[in-house]
Amino acid sequence: HKSSFDEKYRYFIAFDKQISAKNLYSNFCSSFFSQFRKFQNDWKKEDKKICKKIIAARKNISKIQTPESILEFCAEICIELGSDGLRGELTLLRAGRALAAYKNSKQITKTHIKDVASMCLSHRLRRDPLDETGSASRVERALNAVCG
Repeated sequence: HKSSFDEKYRYFIAFDKQISAKNLYSNFCSSFFSQFRKFQNDWKKEDKKICKKIIAARKNISKIQTPESILEFCAEICIELGSDGLRGELTLLRAGRALAAYKNSKQITKTHIKDVASMCLSHRLRRDPLDETGSASRVERALNAVCG
């Protein structure tokens, strides 16, 4: 069974919609679960638009410039968080490049890295039983510490 274009990119589409429509989240979920076919039809045009952006981003991602300062920024964030190895930094850098390509930027900026940091690094943190804050809060604190 071949998957359709919409099925292939549904996770990217859902992710983008969640970011774009945070204030509509409850209606979005309610409609999704209660009237799925209507939901698909209502969002079909928007889905196609997002898919086109994703395809364009995938074509342009190799052209995204990565300044040395961004590599250092990624390293500083991971050092502040105490993450082991290079995987966190590499994931952060790759996600930042993907976001820059999606937003049609020519190079990665600190803003791109900040926007993806929580998604990329939250699950990589060691659990501290004395720290009651969530991992996303810890990433935000690290960003604030690094950015000043």
